[in-house]
Amino acid sequence: MGVRAPGEHEKAAIALFTLALVLLVLAFLLGRRDLVGATLVLCAAAAFFTAILLLTFTKESGIDPGIAALLPVEGAITICSIAGELGLQERGYVLEDPWSKSSGHLIHWIAAGAFQPPQGVYKGIFHATEGSYGMAIEPAGAPLLKWLKGRHALQIPEVEEGIFIAMREVLEDALELADAVSISRVNEDIVVEIQGFRLMSGCEAVRSASPRCCTMYPCPVCSLLACIMVKGMKKPVALAEVGVDEEHRTLKLLYSSSV
Repeated sequence: MGVRAPGEHEKAAIALFTLALVLLVLAFLLGRRDLVGATLVLCAAAAFFTAILLLTFTKESGIDPGIAALLPVEGAITICSIAGELGLQERGYVLEDPWSKSSGHLIHWIAAGAFQPPQGVYKGIFHATEGSYGMAIEPAGAPLLKWLKGRHALQIPEVEEGIFIAMREVLEDALELADAVSISRVNEDIVVEIQGFRLMSGCEAVRSASPRCCTMYPCPVCSLLACIMVKGMKKPVALAEVGVDEEHRTLKLLYSSSV
């Protein structure tokens, strides 16, 4: 998967660099030492320095990461509050939808008690059948996953090393949300360390309400990583533990694929 597509100003700068190169080549090929040759060289220089100015002084468009991080906070807290009122206190799992006719659809399942996949005929968001009671909703990371597939042609391998590379590239390159990401397996668990995380204010807001929210219904970024793992490994994944170092803007996430 490649890095993000260039913006409008970057495309304009590339066009100007190309124009400058073409003008210089043309002046060289003509070999004229008169006004025409001088004009070509001056136009090339003007195009080159204009491109430099575009790249140097143009402000990047987009929302401030600190504000963006707060957008999904209240929704996640509300979902966790509803789950708690229903007696659902355990961590949530991302898994393949057992009811969907289209392959590849994922759900976020918050069960009552120890994990047990939903069974029986679909009963709606609040699913209750014999031996299967819980809440089945869309993973918070599902919209991001869909966007990455459409915008960046994200392909998720089924080999563990390839899955880890895809996760790292998503955070570092495609979404540009982290300075560095390291991923490793520890027995049945997968540890993800995100350094220089740019949406830390959202983590702080959710954890101030209840740290349990992080594992019951993770935010879009943490959920996205679980979705990628489920797509690649073909088995349920839950965010089991979250460690936060606010001073260094570092997250340490432990995902469990053992059920």
